[in-house]
Amino acid sequence: MLASANINTPEYWDEVYRKECDSGQPRSEHYHRDYGPIHDAIVRLIPAGSEVLDIACGAGVLCRKIARHVPSSRVTGVDFSACVLERNRKLDKELGIDYRCLDIRHSLGAITKQFDVVTMCEILEHLEEPEKVVAAALNLLR
Repeated sequence: MLASANINTPEYWDEVYRKECDSGQPRSEHYHRDYGPIHDAIVRLIPAGSEVLDIACGAGVLCRKIARHVPSSRVTGVDFSACVLERNRKLDKELGIDYRCLDIRHSLGAITKQFDVVTMCEILEHLEEPEKVVAAALNLLR
């Protein structure tokens, strides 16, 4: 039996996020990628003034919550969907969130900055080699 190809590509997620953004879902209080209580618990754990990296940030929901609720935080969100990151940059311009387009499966090492907090919500199950991404993420922690 042949193994199926992993559908999690930048093109696939560009299409998913384009449809969600065009329909206004990410701005809705019922957006299915807003993991309310989980995100709220994460936000409560982040000390004020932290440098935060959100890996596979998607529509930027967690980045936005951190920037709004953690005083003096500096938030960076990375994802490989250029479509959603372009939208996030426009939406979050006043929040100062740094959105970067890169493929976390291969390119986390290209980030030279160190962070106090690294988050990875709803991503590991999409990866063929999650242990490599986690190891690369750990290297980004101070």
